[in-house]
Amino acid sequence: MAGGFAEAEEAMAVNLIAALEQWDRFKPGAVAAGYVRIKSEADPAPAMKQLAAQGWQLALPAVVGDHLEFRAHSLGGALTKGARAIPEPPPVQPAVTPSLILVPLLAFDYAGTRLGYGGGYYDRALRTLRQAGGQIFAVGLAFEAQKTHALPRDPWDEPLDAVVTEARVREFRRGM
Repeated sequence: MAGGFAEAEEAMAVNLIAALEQWDRFKPGAVAAGYVRIKSEADPAPAMKQLAAQGWQLALPAVVGDHLEFRAHSLGGALTKGARAIPEPPPVQPAVTPSLILVPLLAFDYAGTRLGYGGGYYDRALRTLRQAGGQIFAVGLAFEAQKTHALPRDPWDEPLDAVVTEARVREFRRGM
């Protein structure tokens, strides 16, 4: 199935790029934050390669205390071992504010609720950026098999704006 995962992740990348062209809210040179896949998360690398080829500036999250800081990153750029041993850009990389954030997840539902590993880092980051007035668009990358009808949502959970799978794009929040 390893080949199947790679094919599915390539299809996710194609679906994401097509959706971005339809959404018409992003400007050339905008900042897109990806992530480094851990465990069974969908690999954002194919999508990040396509975004970079289209002129997007890339970023990756770094854990600073109990929150995420998004730092500039180029494909193949140096990474250091961060919290939970997850690779992240070194502190010398400048902090940036992304307009597109690719969000890892373990499961998602039809309302845009996501299940992560329970640290709350993405919920805090999205809330902070949204409260600061940022035009943040949070897109989960997932396999179609990770969808479920409904997940419990706590008051601190920040919903996704969309989820892109190998099969389709689901948009949740309107009016952005």
